[in-house]
Amino acid sequence: MALQQVSSVINIPAAEERQQPFRFLDLPPEIRNLIYDELLPLGQTVPIYGYSRYHVKAEFSCDTFTRLVTTNKQIHNEAVAKLYGDLTYSFEYGYAFTEWLQVIGTMKRHLRHIRLALWMLRQCRAELMRSALEQLKQAKELRVFELRIEYAFERWVKFHPAESVAADFEPFVRAMIEANRGHNSRKKALRIFCVSGNAVWMEGSQDKERARVAAYEVAMKAELIKLLR
Repeated sequence: MALQQVSSVINIPAAEERQQPFRFLDLPPEIRNLIYDELLPLGQTVPIYGYSRYHVKAEFSCDTFTRLVTTNKQIHNEAVAKLYGDLTYSFEYGYAFTEWLQVIGTMKRHLRHIRLALWMLRQCRAELMRSALEQLKQAKELRVFELRIEYAFERWVKFHPAESVAADFEPFVRAMIEANRGHNSRKKALRIFCVSGNAVWMEGSQDKERARVAAYEVAMKAELIKLLR
């Protein structure tokens, strides 16, 4: 096949056309999202550290993505939605949780997966936790609020029965129900919560430990249902 015929079949641009600058925003949104996915470490958990309001930092580095979000407003808005929506953000300290939510501002609306160390409920002041949960009400796209048991399950249950944890989160769940009024809003709000265990602290059979953690989650949700009546 002659070169001219090949060019017409596969639409090879003329030399002067190939010299034109490439416009990223001319690509369809679906293609742009695929490019963002390539640049982001999808599925990664980003730990947010900080024991006071002056020492909050994220353990996350992606220079290419950082440069991309500073290109222009439209790219920033598209890419940041992926940044906050497609990664899991993990917290162990109350100050880190509260201050980070303040720092990201309106970007909270994109959050989909939060992991919270349950022991935070006892090591931070009650008003600090209430402040964080009040801010998190703006996360209308939240799909998973993971409560993580960070030490031996037996020790945790002894000092933190399911009913006390349910009482801590009842105002937040009620607020989520109010913010998302509609069919099955209570069921949807409860479905967001899950409890996980840290494999490092699991004793004996991991299957057995997972079953105990799952039973704890069921008990906590049962208590929440009682409180919401």
